[in-house]
Amino acid sequence: MATWADIQRLVSDLQRVQLSQSAKKLSEANCVEVVTKLIQRSLIDVVFTRDGHSYITQKHLATEVRFSSQSLITHFVASEQERLAYSQNCLRVRNECVALGGRAPLTDIASSLNVDLDHVERTAQKLVDEKIGFTISGGELFAEEYVTNLQTELRTLLLENGFQTLSSLCKHWNLSQELLRSLLLDHLSSDFGGIVEGDTIYTTDYLNCRKNLLRATLSSITKPLPIAAVQLRIGLPVNRFWWAFDSLMEANEVILEPRVWCTTHYVPGRLTGSRSSPSCTYIPYMHDVLVRLYVQNLFRQQEYIQTGVLKKLGLSESTGTKTSQVEEILKGDNASLKVQVLSSVILSRPLFQQCLAAVKGK
Repeated sequence: MATWADIQRLVSDLQRVQLSQSAKKLSEANCVEVVTKLIQRSLIDVVFTRDGHSYITQKHLATEVRFSSQSLITHFVASEQERLAYSQNCLRVRNECVALGGRAPLTDIASSLNVDLDHVERTAQKLVDEKIGFTISGGELFAEEYVTNLQTELRTLLLENGFQTLSSLCKHWNLSQELLRSLLLDHLSSDFGGIVEGDTIYTTDYLNCRKNLLRATLSSITKPLPIAAVQLRIGLPVNRFWWAFDSLMEANEVILEPRVWCTTHYVPGRLTGSRSSPSCTYIPYMHDVLVRLYVQNLFRQQEYIQTGVLKKLGLSESTGTKTSQVEEILKGDNASLKVQVLSSVILSRPLFQQCLAAVKGK
């Protein structure tokens, strides 16, 4: 007959068995066989790594690609406990990724995840199609935060300098010009306040400042000056220089007829030669006034003036000035004054008669 001690021992054994955990586990070969059967029956969709020793689900691949594109490539974890810890830390990792920017080459993502590139490309394209703030360009995946940071930095650089060349931006951000245009320049907002001209981005404030400088320069010139020298002083390319010049002309602030006044001020000047010609010159009206006064005073004192002097002053047919115009300048306010035009000299009619009489007398 069993004693009370035997009963207590049996109770203890039963409790120990009930509290103990089963040690039965599937072997690696059994796991491989189970997963293979599931794949064959299309019950699961997994992606094998390039070495064939591991596999990941499509959902996990999408998660990895999303986080990798935000500049922090995470490593694939195989055990279930590590996967659980990884999932719990996803939000913290994502926030850290956003703080680091959002740019990652697809090849780097594939290398980090140890999967073929075509799997990463398909998953990245799905992220783009979902319209959750990702874009693919030039074989790289960009997060919306990265593009936003580029736009913010571009605004800052333009505010500091007034202009930026595309080559300097490409070097600064390590981007090709094609990638810079497709990623940033083609998607600038309407309130950007900038103008893309060739290889340079200008702010409207900078262009207006250059236009004001051109106005001041043209107003202060007192002698003919090649347009190339004016353009160099203003610091604008040819197209933008003529844009500023034409803007002033439309506002009646340059290229006015002599003795014509604007509503507020008088800024005369004219161009000689073609705009595309290296000899294109800006001649201020002040220069014409000074030349006119000099020629009139010289002719009044001597009653003659050599055509060589007129040519140096730009008053000859080779420079577009007709003889009749020279005669009007010499007459000035004395409309009754008669002049005699010879090949090398222009002299007053009385002086010409005196010279003629002296020659006949001899």
